Amino acid sequence: MNIIDYNSIKIGEIFYSKFQFSESDIEKFIDVVEDKYEALPDKNKTIPNYAFSLYKPIHEAIGKVQQGTIHIEQKMHYFSSAKINDTIKVRVLVKNKYKLKNKDFLVLEVDFINNSRIVCRHETVHIWAFANGGN
Repeated sequence: MNIIDYNSIKIGEIFYSKFQFSESDIEKFIDVVEDKYEALPDKNKTIPNYAFSLYKPIHEAIGKVQQGTIHIEQKMHYFSSAKINDTIKVRVLVKNKYKLKNKDFLVLEVDFINNSRIVCRHETVHIWAFANGGN
């Protein structure tokens, strides 16, 4: 998996990936968050909202953040649902890049899309490679 090159990506660039949540993936999520209200999933069961906090499909689209990058904020909004084994499209928009107090910031807007409907949108803000002193 590639590492995002902060200096090369541009505001407005869009990256894509696809993924599916299997029954075993959802069972693991339910177990990890100790969701006592979720029954064991079946093939027609909807994916719990918290499963969309997964970074793997985002990293598959745009790449991983550089070592030392700090995730400082995340806002999530849910609009519809998806079922286990649905193919979810991931759209990652480089929403903003800016410098503040001599630190580089990166803002990503991520849409999880199922059958042309946005299931979840989240926006994440990162201080880029702060621990390593930047690029």
